[in-house]
Amino acid sequence: MPCCENSKKEPASPVITQVGITRPPYKGDKTVEENVMDIKAKSKELAEPIIVQFDVAEDLKGLVAQYGEETVYELAVAEICRAIRNLALVNKSKPLAEIQGFVDGWQPGVRRARTTKTPLERASAALGQMSAEDLAALLEKVKAAKKAA
Repeated sequence: MPCCENSKKEPASPVITQVGITRPPYKGDKTVEENVMDIKAKSKELAEPIIVQFDVAEDLKGLVAQYGEETVYELAVAEICRAIRNLALVNKSKPLAEIQGFVDGWQPGVRRARTTKTPLERASAALGQMSAEDLAALLEKVKAAKKAA
């Protein structure tokens, strides 16, 4: 059984920065041509996006027939692992127990409310990126504001 840590999936090319997929709307009985998706890859290094066409099966049965059950399963697990990893990274400033709660409640295709950082979290992150001079100047502003209040 594949595991997120042992995934055989190669990292994406650093040149491709954005990928978009367009699929024609469903119109009842489809021909093979109607199952073709446009896959667009954009990059700052490219003047024009690369657009390729790819024929993909209409449903799970078709995917299994086209690629085999094991491949479809491995790709599904890899995509689930990617989604869970991204969920954890988006919430990296939260306690581990809270992140695990998000993971335990995760369902594919269901978006949850966007998490936002508290003002203290935002301020702490900003302070960590400031130079010693900027921190000293900020401290003086805080002291002045405290006296004025």
